[in-house]
Amino acid sequence: MPDIIELIKQDLQNFSDKQMQDFSLIRAKSGVYVYRCRYDGVSAVVKYLEKEDDRREISNYQMLIKHGIPTIKTLVLANATLVMEDISVSQDWRLGIAEDLDDVDVAKSLAEWYFIFHEKGFAVPELDSLFFEYDSITVDNLKMLSKKLPQAKELFQFLLDNYDKLHSLIYKPAFTLAYNDFYWENFVVRKDKKAAMMFDYNLLGKGYRSMDFSNVCSSLSMWLEKCLCMNMIVCI
Repeated sequence: MPDIIELIKQDLQNFSDKQMQDFSLIRAKSGVYVYRCRYDGVSAVVKYLEKEDDRREISNYQMLIKHGIPTIKTLVLANATLVMEDISVSQDWRLGIAEDLDDVDVAKSLAEWYFIFHEKGFAVPELDSLFFEYDSITVDNLKMLSKKLPQAKELFQFLLDNYDKLHSLIYKPAFTLAYNDFYWENFVVRKDKKAAMMFDYNLLGKGYRSMDFSNVCSSLSMWLEKCLCMNMIVCI
């Protein structure tokens, strides 16, 4: 196994001259390594992305910052490494908790973030180059699935026979930024609950506003789902 801390330091050489020390592993999974450390004497969180595909998260942070979409504070964005504010010691922010999924004030703040995210997302010039989960619906992939699921052969044949129409319908609606990965562990909340925002942008891409609506609302209680969706719709 490579020395990840050494790889982090090497990656940051051309981006920062600040001292980093006291690394403590938070988690490591599927080539993504997250540490807490001291960065220039301040507690910070460092994320190292081993796989090239995962490194799109870095360019996603750069895009959001460039276009004025709120994110947690980033200290360094290198080639494979992100150094971020340590929310656990922030005076203003806290990490999301499961109980937030039942909190109307948090729901309203999240709705406001999603509104900004979607409204500005329609116009970002990078949109067409971003990950789109429906890009995986191809003739070759449908044929592969048909072989793996012979019990659905008729369904896949119908899709293949109508592929051009299906493709046209998929790409007909207006695209905007889509977060695609809503979960309470992926957002932060201001301690007065007057603001909230998502982070962890590995699955962020282009998509439909409705994709995020359904993704968010499926995680909430029925009552709060109605509240959040109404706020998101009112914002539109």
